[in-house]
Amino acid sequence: MKDERLPRLIAMAAMVLDAKSAALRKTQAACTALKAQREALDRPAPEPADLGAARAALAYEAWAAVRRAEIDARLAVQEAQAKVQMAEARRAFGRHLVLERMAGMPR
Repeated sequence: MKDERLPRLIAMAAMVLDAKSAALRKTQAACTALKAQREALDRPAPEPADLGAARAALAYEAWAAVRRAEIDARLAVQEAQAKVQMAEARRAFGRHLVLERMAGMPR
């Protein structure tokens, strides 16, 4: 490989690594936010004082159950995407590392 092409390949590999890493961080942040939403729904409510409060608590629990299912589905998708993006980021890192090592090799 010609010497003048290797630095450009290294720069492109670094850009790909940065893009893959940024996508992974964004997905991981989305997972963290969904987990926080799920935890907020799981906090125990105080015992209702009267019948009206008990009805409201029951209605809330029904709504929260649906919301938990929605969050769990979205979280499963985000976690699957994170696994794929982790593999892509690792591959990009490996490529970048190999190219940098090639540049440091004696000719």
